Amino acid sequence: MFEDVQRGFTYFEEGDVLFAKITPCMQNGKHAIARTLIDGVGFASTEFHVIRPTREILAEWVHYFLRQPSTLAEAEHHFTGTAGQQRVPPDFLERLEIPLPPLEEQKRIVAILNEQMCAVERARLAAEAGLEAAKVLPSVPSRK
Repeated sequence: MFEDVQRGFTYFEEGDVLFAKITPCMQNGKHAIARTLIDGVGFASTEFHVIRPTREILAEWVHYFLRQPSTLAEAEHHFTGTAGQQRVPPDFLERLEIPLPPLEEQKRIVAILNEQMCAVERARLAAEAGLEAAKVLPSVPSRK
């Protein structure tokens, strides 16, 4: 079974950060942290780079850093390939310098970012609900 998926798929483990390498997925934020995997392993498209954090760096820290617009723009400047099939090469991530505060500081910052992302999601849902509510309001004829 492993031999069947070994080629043609990207292997990753629990806690790895998956970074989409191909356009437009990279710019659209198709990045994730592998969580709650059956048996702790998974396989994905070959269009992902896998970043495996160590004990000194949180996966969430890496994930948030990679998703910054400035990091994504920099990755885009390093694309290789032809239009429509451009990819972030592995050496971009290998050379990328991620600031590394102490683990406790990473945890503190990640907690703040998680809170803020939850607030953004609540605001998005409220805006969508407001839009849906506005759609059912009767229209008022225009005055001439």
